Amino acid sequence: MMRKLLFIAPVLLCAGCMDTSGGSSSGTLTQEIRGLKMYEFRSGRTEWMVTAKRALLDDATESAELLSPEVEIRKNGKLSAHIKSDKGSMDIAKKIVTLLENVNGVSEKEKVSLKTSRLDFDIPGDRIWTDSPITLVQSGVKIRGQGFSARSDLAEIEIKKQETSLPEGINPADIAKK
Repeated sequence: MMRKLLFIAPVLLCAGCMDTSGGSSSGTLTQEIRGLKMYEFRSGRTEWMVTAKRALLDDATESAELLSPEVEIRKNGKLSAHIKSDKGSMDIAKKIVTLLENVNGVSEKEKVSLKTSRLDFDIPGDRIWTDSPITLVQSGVKIRGQGFSARSDLAEIEIKKQETSLPEGINPADIAKK
């Protein structure tokens, strides 16, 4: 199985890169990329994509600071989950993305939405998690918790310290029958 990891940065080719270190004596180069797109192909299909309005890449640490990052997870060529936040970071070598501040996501496959302040995504491990407070909503049922982990498509969810709220008029016994 052939795997390809691609960076696409249109402005990178037309002077989108610049040294933002201010001539630092460490000798490391920080590059600014506007309109970052990074994704992986597997068997001719995009498996995941990370985009950001702006990214600062640090060559020394092989990491990136991201502004308005978005993560798309695809299964069998179809969008299964989409998660976005105000800012974030990525460990490029380990392929771990951390989304921070106003993290919102939705699973097309599982019909679940999530909100939290921090979410980590281990791309090779196909897992997402947080130790922060999180709210999940599915079919009007709201689940709050402190800590969470799941597959990246929001299946196999585990929520710690959870509290569930049912919509008015819903009998818990009716849900148990389904």
